[in-house]
Amino acid sequence: VCFRASRAAPRGGAETTAQTSAMTSRTSEAFVLDGSEEKRAIDKLCTPSGVRLVPAEADVEDFLRTGSRLNAQGVVIALSERLLTYASGEEGWRGAYRAVNVLERAASTSSHRWLADVFANSSAMDLLDAVANDASTHAQLKHKAKACAEALRRGATSGATPGAAPGAAPAATTDLLAQLGDLSVASPPTAPPTAFVDPLAGLTTDFASAPPSSYVPPTAPMRGPGLEALRDVPPTTDATRLSQTKAFDFVGDLLK
Repeated sequence: VCFRASRAAPRGGAETTAQTSAMTSRTSEAFVLDGSEEKRAIDKLCTPSGVRLVPAEADVEDFLRTGSRLNAQGVVIALSERLLTYASGEEGWRGAYRAVNVLERAASTSSHRWLADVFANSSAMDLLDAVANDASTHAQLKHKAKACAEALRRGATSGATPGAAPGAAPAATTDLLAQLGDLSVASPPTAPPTAFVDPLAGLTTDFASAPPSSYVPPTAPMRGPGLEALRDVPPTTDATRLSQTKAFDFVGDLLK
């Protein structure tokens, strides 16, 4: 899957337009994800911790309120990096689930639209759709990703900027996720079925008729003092067995 991002004008009033202009000027410079403030902010929200599946709501609200000063496209790249781990075991899908939760919260707010607008108009939406439609996606993550994609599209559809010139040429596209490398999110390859191996295939010896080569049969009847002594022991009768049995005091033995 090849991802390219386009910058469409986000909805909102003068405040949103001013934020968008500031973010556009910042994103014109080369962005380096590793070690960036954007990556640290997303790692803080999306790193799985304990049994809690989603980040604290107060932390997400604080991020959406103050995060407009960050590089918005850098934040989208950092979130996409988390989404790419959806098929990487327990830790991976839980981190992706947290990223989707942040996006869903961004799509549901009307006062801090900077993240939802940039994400919804970027190629990262293709990545979110792939997570939502991949058969190998964890069931909880699949359901959350579908709901999040629908919420982002509803906001993008209803959020056209008032006064925009009809038929205006779209902004130049930006390869937003190129630095993440290959963004193919196809289902992991299925291992070929293992051929059945008969564990007894090499055992062709009939042990009933041919004993192992290491077995040496006796050449004479077995003899010894033990066997001779057993022959001299008279058979035990009920009378002798009872006389030889120690008396059992149930209560007394329990109190010992």
